[in-house]
Amino acid sequence: MQEDAPRRILALDVARACGMFLICTAHFVDVYNTPYPSADPHSLIVQIINAICRVATPTFFLVSGILLGYFAKTKAFDFTRVRLHFFDRAIFLVTVGHMLVAVAWAPRSGLFNALSVGFVTDTLAFCIIGSLLLLPYLKGISTRIWIGTILYLIGWTGWSLWHPDNLALITIRSIFLGPNENGHHIFYDPLLPWFGVYLIGTSLGSWLGTFERDNLHCAGKILARYSAVLFIFVLSLNVLTLALNKFSLVEVPAYLLAWGKKYPPGPSYVLLFGSAALLLIGGMLMLVRSHRPSPLR
Repeated sequence: MQEDAPRRILALDVARACGMFLICTAHFVDVYNTPYPSADPHSLIVQIINAICRVATPTFFLVSGILLGYFAKTKAFDFTRVRLHFFDRAIFLVTVGHMLVAVAWAPRSGLFNALSVGFVTDTLAFCIIGSLLLLPYLKGISTRIWIGTILYLIGWTGWSLWHPDNLALITIRSIFLGPNENGHHIFYDPLLPWFGVYLIGTSLGSWLGTFERDNLHCAGKILARYSAVLFIFVLSLNVLTLALNKFSLVEVPAYLLAWGKKYPPGPSYVLLFGSAALLLIGGMLMLVRSHRPSPLR
């Protein structure tokens, strides 16, 4: 194996495993505690678990984006090979991965419906391919942050304000921006807002690439510190505005306060659970200081 082959970062692997575990937990809790279909409200413990598990999807996208950005920075001299590796992974997700998820989903909605819906893995594949195409032209870390933020805001604003009547446009809106007026999903995780989040993740990965590998725990401290500040600020702001709304002291649009709104991901959801995901990633980097030189497979 070549000495310069990209190596796995254990902390990011652990963070991704945590995200996958939370995704599985959220689905299992729904299935076992609220038989589908059911009009009964979730119990308090199920609501708490679901709230905690909402950090899973941002973790999923951010960890993948961070890995791509990190290797784009540290393996710039050999990025063609790394690029092919990520491209192969994306193709696997939208082919074999999609089939496996659809088969698992089929008992709930039928095989045809399951095959015709885009899952989080399909959105992730789109984000990987889109980033691979853009990264050669978006080398600046701040540039990717700004473009990612703009793409997210375009996606959210477009979903909020654009309500077409044409069937083709409704389909396009559902794929790129979010569910239609009846709540029908073509992609459970719409492409444009999550692509914006993914691009921001690649910029964080490039920032991590400026640290020596043995000093990534220092980057983790910085990331955890600022993520914790952002998480506390967003949570406090949500609690404050909810209280002001309750006592009719101020009127804040409901979609801005919907920290649990995931379809499509609302601003409060992205900021709150995105900062929690970064706090998790930073914590893993702080805890894992040594990395075994196993090859990236």
